[in-house]
Amino acid sequence: MSESLILGLASILSSGVVGSVGLYLVYHARSQPFRERLYEAQLALLSDIAERVIALNSICLVHRVQSDELARLKTLLRAAEVGKELGSLCSRAPVLLPASICVAITEYGKALVPYFRTKGSDDAALAALHEACHALVDPIRAFTGVDPMSEETLRMFRSFSDPGD
Repeated sequence: MSESLILGLASILSSGVVGSVGLYLVYHARSQPFRERLYEAQLALLSDIAERVIALNSICLVHRVQSDELARLKTLLRAAEVGKELGSLCSRAPVLLPASICVAITEYGKALVPYFRTKGSDDAALAALHEACHALVDPIRAFTGVDPMSEETLRMFRSFSDPGD
């Protein structure tokens, strides 16, 4: 009788384990496609935002070195267009992206305001804009799983944007 009791308990336990594993596999199969689509949407949004930030930074640098007033005005208008595109993309960021990236994007947006208020004539506003752009790099790298930048790489990265050092 004890053998049949042991066999009964073993069959109940094995049924429970098999059922639990099956339930986990069904859950995983249902949630995995959603996670993949979410990650793809996050990367697409992050790529679009990074593209606009880089474009905006480049436009601001070009604007700063132009001497022709008409060309400066056209470049400033182009910067405003890219800024609007960036703003529309950033409205989706709090829903899809991690908080660290959203904070860095917000800081970049705050750095844009003084630059546009001075129409690109303030060196401190341009420097703050570049610092905010550089501050976006680490959270993006952390989110995408890229190794953190070394101090040497950060030093070189900053030296490209500030030739005075």
